Amino acid sequence: MGLHLGGRRPALLVLFPLAVMADSRELDGIPESTLGTCAAVARAEVLLERDAAQEESGIAWNNHALEIGINVALGVIMGYVLDDWVDNSISAGIAIGMGETQILTQPVGAIRARKRYFAGDLSSAQDARESVRWTLTPLTWPHASGIVIGARF
Repeated sequence: MGLHLGGRRPALLVLFPLAVMADSRELDGIPESTLGTCAAVARAEVLLERDAAQEESGIAWNNHALEIGINVALGVIMGYVLDDWVDNSISAGIAIGMGETQILTQPVGAIRARKRYFAGDLSSAQDARESVRWTLTPLTWPHASGIVIGARF
């Protein structure tokens, strides 16, 4: 029920990846001789603003409301159709928990970098980076499902 709905979100990330990955490669490709120029700084500011805005849209309140609303609606529909309120309530609760966990563990590095930049903190991103970042994502395949736990360090 709701678990399969939550499993589609990672597929959307594959089809529409966060721009920050390509932007990072673009910034790394800027020659060192032009790093301090106004054009390079302006381009980096544009990319940072776009990436932070994309990350903010991924964790916005409407994603939480939509995810909870859809799973509650599916739980009610399935509970009514199958006349099994207990199991479908449990399934909806699990789906909501997994969906919320996925939303809350999305990358927010560009948001943090933009805050540091506007605060005048120009320290290296390596200095500001946390040592380990955890992610949790539902996984659904035709004959299997589960949870993928990831760590990046």
